[in-house]
Amino acid sequence: MTHLVQPSLYAQLPNLKRDGYEPRMCVGIASGSAFIARAGVRDSSDLVSIGRAPNVAAKLSDIREAGSYRSYITADVYKMLNEKSQYSKGTDMWQQVTREVGGESMVIYRSTYWWSF
Repeated sequence: MTHLVQPSLYAQLPNLKRDGYEPRMCVGIASGSAFIARAGVRDSSDLVSIGRAPNVAAKLSDIREAGSYRSYITADVYKMLNEKSQYSKGTDMWQQVTREVGGESMVIYRSTYWWSF
């Protein structure tokens, strides 16, 4: 977002930068089962995911906190990451925190890391 979308957006609409608008996004990832259903009317339907994992992932993606954290994962997801996804040059890219997510206190991991192109 910061390195690709924001510069393009500001180039197209310079008044956004002038007015201090900063586009932001977060990604939440959880693991587990999900039920996928098609919902809507003919020629205008969507796939809807139902279950704890998509619910937690959606709540993680809604986190807005100070700083540049944009990626949030559950402890179960962190445990499944391979070494290249956990460490950069020997340093853990993820910070463990405990947060309330959907009324439940849980250990999650957050990161400010990004891969350059």
